[in-house]
Amino acid sequence: MMLAVAERKNRIPDLLKLRGLTVYALSKKTQMPYHQVNRIVTSPAIPDGIEYKTLRRLAEALEVKLDQLETEE
Repeated sequence: MMLAVAERKNRIPDLLKLRGLTVYALSKKTQMPYHQVNRIVTSPAIPDGIEYKTLRRLAEALEVKLDQLETEE
């Protein structure tokens, strides 16, 4: 019997679109370097090893809870 493994999906691009923000605007709002924010936003899933405080800043800027940055499919 095979177990289904849920794939993680990065929801940040959807949240940006929903709020009418760009990656640049998000980087300014979080006071994080553009290249760091862009790397996270363009990944299919939020990369492992991202610090909690970084994710918290993104969630706060997007006005969502931490667990809403990613979904499992």
